[in-house]
Amino acid sequence: NSSSLSVKEIWQELAVKLRNDPCTMVDKGRLKQFVQMQGVPSYTRIPLWMACTSAAIRMRDQHHVFVEVMEKRGMAPSDEKPPQKVMALFNVYQAKQAKSAINNPITTMDVTKVIELLLKQSECDEEKAFWILVAMVEEVLPPDFWGSTAVGLKGDMEVLKTVWERIPGNYDSKMKEMGITLDEIVLPWLDSLFVGQLSDSLCERLFDFLFLDGGYVLLSITLIMLVAQETEMCSFDNQEEMMAFMRKIPQFSVGTIFDSKLLGSNIKLTLQSLRQEMLRKQQAAMQVQNWVTFSSPKGFPLYFGSEKAKLRLNEQASEMFTIHN
Repeated sequence: NSSSLSVKEIWQELAVKLRNDPCTMVDKGRLKQFVQMQGVPSYTRIPLWMACTSAAIRMRDQHHVFVEVMEKRGMAPSDEKPPQKVMALFNVYQAKQAKSAINNPITTMDVTKVIELLLKQSECDEEKAFWILVAMVEEVLPPDFWGSTAVGLKGDMEVLKTVWERIPGNYDSKMKEMGITLDEIVLPWLDSLFVGQLSDSLCERLFDFLFLDGGYVLLSITLIMLVAQETEMCSFDNQEEMMAFMRKIPQFSVGTIFDSKLLGSNIKLTLQSLRQEMLRKQQAAMQVQNWVTFSSPKGFPLYFGSEKAKLRLNEQASEMFTIHN
């Protein structure tokens, strides 16, 4: 009876199942409570991340695709490091897969930090890191999060701005007074999935949530870290001090990250709804941008839509913090 097992025994039992069958179906809802308490044990982290996405099934059924990608890529530079190699293989895979959800190659070098974190895990090799990266790009993250258009990343930034404006007591006015935008603070966090911003151990726990619960976790963690610093942020008198502090926020917020209500199920539904709405707007904007040439020095706006649509997004964000703040 699994209800009589200790948390340690539950993880050990799952590790045995995943070792015998890497494609074992896992109960994400049941595991989330254990992940929130302590995180996933290192010995089962990579197998679980793969089982929570299609990575394990892809590796089992499409190993030949990985071999073909390796052959198509050809000889790698002698000084190439494993993270750069995996990213290069992924871009070859993207070009090869006409039906891929994402057709733009990865252009940000922050991805190599993510791959490096994957390769640091026990039982992870280049092929496993490759298939996990494929699953992240095509399933976990919004479309073209890391691609040349960065539609998914821009959409997430707009979701954050929409929600941030509705948080009671936010220090947005203080940031404006100092000439600092939310983009300057948050984009490095999102683009790297916090790798290099948080310690490796915290990033690993964040990835546990990310693979179990989906990409909304990135938005929740960002909001948690922003909200946690209200008192300190309002005490600064110049831009340099504020920016220096903001870069250290992840380290100051360690104790508040994984117990916050902002990782709750209702928050998940609200952020997912906001993300879908904003992504539709971003994709529509990209289509129009492809059709029309603009001469404005500011370029095409990041977000556009009717006032009614914006109002609906604001109402959703406001409701989110009325319930959970």
